Amino acid sequence: MKKLTKLMLVLAQLGLMGAAQAASVSLSPTSQPVVLGNSVSFAVNVDFSDAATIGGRFQLSYDSSLLGFTSFSYNSGFTSGLTTYTPTLSNGLINDLGFAGLVSGSGTLGTVTFSTLNTGSANLATGAYSDPFYRFRNSTGSSFLTVTYGGATAQVSAVPAPAALWLMASGLSALGLGLRRRRA
Repeated sequence: MKKLTKLMLVLAQLGLMGAAQAASVSLSPTSQPVVLGNSVSFAVNVDFSDAATIGGRFQLSYDSSLLGFTSFSYNSGFTSGLTTYTPTLSNGLINDLGFAGLVSGSGTLGTVTFSTLNTGSANLATGAYSDPFYRFRNSTGSSFLTVTYGGATAQVSAVPAPAALWLMASGLSALGLGLRRRRA
């Protein structure tokens, strides 16, 4: 029994017992301030360093009352040699993001851009594709990968904070000058 325990400890230390293979899809930056009327963009990053994939699809949800989808563009440097899918829209959900082809590393898959419609804090979240058949598979295609999905937030304000402070300071100065002239 002691020999078996020692063998298992040695194998675990060497990483031969099969560590959990993880992959991720995330957005960056994770938080971004933006002024109403301007557009906001997020990089869509994938990491298949621990477990290579033959591809798959995922979705991205967003608050359609605050953001309007403008575009998704694939990063040609990352997707060279891969088949990419054309995103489809459905009220606050972008489907069919992803690729087919062998990937064993990390990089920026593409960039998603939105227009701002209203002020507030808009949450975005990547998630597993609705049809399980098209989710990410391992490099042999024999099983699905465990993928960690991440999100981001766009804080949409009416006026940027530094500009608001400048406007308030100039307004108070004008008010002070007006009162000064009135007293004189």
